[in-house]
Amino acid sequence: MRRRLEHGVSFDEPDARRGRRGAGPTGRYRLDLATRTWWWSDDIYALHGFAPGEVVPTTDLVLAHHHPDDRPRTARFLAAARRTDKPFGAMYRLIGADGTERSVVVGGMVEPVSDGGELVLHGYATDVSTTVEERAGAVANQQIRASARSRGVIEQAKGALAAVYRISPESAFEVMRVASNDQNTPLREIAEAALDAATSSTSGRRARLDDLLAGVPAQDGRSPRGAGARSVTAS
Repeated sequence: MRRRLEHGVSFDEPDARRGRRGAGPTGRYRLDLATRTWWWSDDIYALHGFAPGEVVPTTDLVLAHHHPDDRPRTARFLAAARRTDKPFGAMYRLIGADGTERSVVVGGMVEPVSDGGELVLHGYATDVSTTVEERAGAVANQQIRASARSRGVIEQAKGALAAVYRISPESAFEVMRVASNDQNTPLREIAEAALDAATSSTSGRRARLDDLLAGVPAQDGRSPRGAGARSVTAS
């Protein structure tokens, strides 16, 4: 939809209520760079935790509602806005009047509004908190599942090594930990290789484990990297 700002500035306006899938409402803002006067749509007031017209928007108010870590970047941009003529976009964390933190994507551009060179900064801001939280949750779930899988392999390898070497599970874990450090190889990889060696053919199994834990390359080249021979003795 094509809309026209006051003073004759026009721009393309998305459906502010619909927004993108997974995103919250999209509000509009405008800043007169000569007078430093702001105008907010109702949704921008809502993003900041205010009712429409409840406060007078100012640059100080805008910055006060930024997360402290994001505030300097926005302050620098607003200070230099008169010198840019390209569209911009960024994401920052907004702290509402009620203390709620939101992730907000903002975009816009600077355009002249008169032949005299008067400039206005205008654009949109969209609450993407739900999308950010969902993605963060998905990443966390992946990490938890990967950690659970690693623990499962490591626990199995501990049991296998304990049986082969006739040592305690705690000692078996220490053997793998030392091999992991010496060979600069993740513990999970050591455990997987040890489990494969321990559960393969009984012929030469002990020797294969000795070589694996000492960092001696296997014939297929798949054993962990590095060196650092360690002997394993039965308790």
